[in-house]
Amino acid sequence: MRRRLCEELRKSGVDAAAVLDNANLRYLTGGSIDYSAALVLIEGDACRYVLVTHVLEGERVEEALRYRPDEVFLYSTYPIESDRQYMLVNSVAEALDRVATRYLDPEKATLGIPASWTRASDSNLLSRRWRVRDIS
Repeated sequence: MRRRLCEELRKSGVDAAAVLDNANLRYLTGGSIDYSAALVLIEGDACRYVLVTHVLEGERVEEALRYRPDEVFLYSTYPIESDRQYMLVNSVAEALDRVATRYLDPEKATLGIPASWTRASDSNLLSRRWRVRDIS
């Protein structure tokens, strides 16, 4: 499935796709985990799948997902005591933005997000830094 998704992204000129809704996230990961999003990244011939999840969900990743991500990044929207390193951000969109910039240059890359992601503030945050394309 990931291979097909990567092929479609390449054809459409999208460098990374944000998988945000629970149904698509379950399909991509083979499991269910809350407060999460995934990025499918195209890097040359390689295709990566990284997970962005709340720090409190981080321990469930191993047991909850059938398809393991290449990397897992933890975030929280509020300070929390944890032995694990995490990003302190205002939203999952901000966490996605930070993770995507580890792999891609926002001035050159196109980020695909579904039009159904209606949280205007999140969508605006991403579209200010990235070329955004609807991947519904």
